[in-house]
Amino acid sequence: MSNSAEWIPFEWPAAWKAEQVGLLHDTPFNALCFQGAPPQGVLEAAKAAGLNVPELDWKAWKGIDWSKSNGIAAISDGFWPAYSYKGLADGSAGPTGEPWLDANGWLYLYARERAGERAVWVRSDPPEDPRTVRQPHLHLLMAEAFTYGGRRPLWLPPEFAAAVAAGAERAITDWKKLGDTARWLQQHEAWHAWPAVAPLVLLSDFSGDNEYLAGETMLLAARKQIPFRPVTTTQLKASDLVGRRAVAYLDQAPLSPKLLALLKTFASEGGLVLVGPASAKAFAGLKPVTAHPHPRFDILAMGKGRMALARAAFDDAWTLAEDAHLLMSRRYDPVRLFNGGLLHTHTVGSVDGHRSLVHIVNYGAEPFFHAVVLQVTRPIRSAKSYLSGSTETKTLEISGDPARPEIVIPHFSVYLAVELENAHA
Repeated sequence: MSNSAEWIPFEWPAAWKAEQVGLLHDTPFNALCFQGAPPQGVLEAAKAAGLNVPELDWKAWKGIDWSKSNGIAAISDGFWPAYSYKGLADGSAGPTGEPWLDANGWLYLYARERAGERAVWVRSDPPEDPRTVRQPHLHLLMAEAFTYGGRRPLWLPPEFAAAVAAGAERAITDWKKLGDTARWLQQHEAWHAWPAVAPLVLLSDFSGDNEYLAGETMLLAARKQIPFRPVTTTQLKASDLVGRRAVAYLDQAPLSPKLLALLKTFASEGGLVLVGPASAKAFAGLKPVTAHPHPRFDILAMGKGRMALARAAFDDAWTLAEDAHLLMSRRYDPVRLFNGGLLHTHTVGSVDGHRSLVHIVNYGAEPFFHAVVLQVTRPIRSAKSYLSGSTETKTLEISGDPARPEIVIPHFSVYLAVELENAHA
């Protein structure tokens, strides 16, 4: 299979020998990754079995050459997806504090934006103690990548890999379930063609002095479940702004004439544009909007829309993401989760506008037993759910305000998709 977009990667366990290549028979895993050079016997056995062994140049996301038009964008510094409690030693977090999410959604979104037609693969180091990894975590690795249109090489904890190699009954059963999940995700890859529903554009060149702030803003916006699309300053087109509600220009340099013209048109037609002090002079003479004073921005009227001019240079990504979201208004979020806890959403829409799909990922990787409500911010005709690994779909009951309908979602451990039929395109 020569099309890398169809490859399902598997990270070869260090202790496996050539004879373990047969374990991949009848699984969707068709591409092997290795830590270091692949053992010659394994390499020969893999090729004889028709498996792909790509030469991957794993790099940190900041070091990827995005100008390449083919191959695989192989990112080495992703997160191990999980919730954790940080800052326990200094008292800044604890049992009543908000857990910190280590997740890769923002990275997949950014990489897919930059990579063009190239496949995006993301990996990370495993937890320091691999014995803490439960089976649902391994399903989570694949489901998170699938949600955002990327790939994650499946990594097996050493003890589990050894048990699979030895043919232990329980381990073989769990191994087959991992293959079933990978196959189910593969069967639903048509959803990857649906563009993200993202009212906010984060605009930057994502390089040099702008790299850190832009990266942190993406990461923290994702953690706060702010739906956004990252766009590079050199690639922004008028079509990228269709259907958007706000643009946050993150860079320190003044807007170029081309960007200035695009953003002025966007604001004049009803959008919101946030810029730093270096770009403020380009909007001199605009009338202030005094009804809602802001502690960090001067809000000015421009046509049907608004300009938000920062009084000081952007230096706090968390506050910047929050300000952009609140100034835009949360009412433009495609969906909201109530009582979601460790669940995060990513919404995409069909090209014809008739359907939406809400990917829901459970970073707790275990069942929850409380009611979770998904609120949709547009009228819908119907809703149904898809549970990873299951061939059945479930029709979901819709209640509440027809303009902002609500759905109680089924309980699940790792991944659920909710498909919505929109009342009007």
